[in-house]
Amino acid sequence: MTETEAIRRALLRADPKLSRFDPLERIIFADDFDEGLNGWAPLYADYDGFDDTPGWRDASGRIGEVKPVAIARRENPARFEDRSQIMLTSLSTWDAGSIGSSNGTYALKVASPPKPGTRGYALKRVSCPWWGKLRFEAYFTFKADHPDYRLGHEDVHSLIFGYDLQDFEEAENPTRWRPFFRYLNAAPDGTLVQRWQGQFDTGGDAMRGSGWTDIEGGYHELPYNRSPTKYQWLYIRYTVDLAKHEYVDFFCHGKELNVKRKTHSFPEGQWQRHLEKCSGLLNVDIGIHTNSDKRCFLFLDSIVLSAEGSER
Repeated sequence: MTETEAIRRALLRADPKLSRFDPLERIIFADDFDEGLNGWAPLYADYDGFDDTPGWRDASGRIGEVKPVAIARRENPARFEDRSQIMLTSLSTWDAGSIGSSNGTYALKVASPPKPGTRGYALKRVSCPWWGKLRFEAYFTFKADHPDYRLGHEDVHSLIFGYDLQDFEEAENPTRWRPFFRYLNAAPDGTLVQRWQGQFDTGGDAMRGSGWTDIEGGYHELPYNRSPTKYQWLYIRYTVDLAKHEYVDFFCHGKELNVKRKTHSFPEGQWQRHLEKCSGLLNVDIGIHTNSDKRCFLFLDSIVLSAEGSER
């Protein structure tokens, strides 16, 4: 270890907010949700088809014709029933008052709608000037809503963590790829599965629910605790290589899974028309799916994204 590396490690370990993480050389962001939403947003469709990007879809998406959400929802509720918003929460409960987050008062709350098979997503859109390894770390917990005072752990279908990545336009063969992980908690019938899966197939698409592959040794009983109002915070970390389009590592709650050199890709040409205006796209995505007519919640206390490698 060089002197510079030793000093860096000492500084990280002396910082109460960062010492519980293991970031790579460059920290892109370190989001503590006590400080606000920090640029995280819900997932929603592009308003494409307008004149700036002709030919993507039909003219119904023209920006000048987009109606206020309240009117559009009333006229065509099916378009909006599978969507949800994100918010900050102090994790208030009916029995214990406000519990707060793992390391403060507020957490990011990602909620699914109260309809079987629906999902809630949050994402942050950034870019990365260091074209090498990219690491996500977070402290999280999850629960189902409990209007019936039941534990509800079978109501949570799955948790989603991953990246939506796009090469820089000047790359030799620019493309888009989505390295994602899913914790499949329970089947639609409520049978517990509790297994980690990944996106390793050509053509699989996490955002559309296709192409999931079981990770070897991926059975993992994540703690849910024994009460619907008790939250147990968990640590997750995963790394990919932006230059090689490969997975590097995955770790969650004491379990390391071997995903090294696995990769994900789309069929050639599938995403070529989406490269425009999104050069070097780096979306960080997290989400939760529900099995029932209860809302399910994914809570994030804090998130660190870091990178290492040469500048592009």
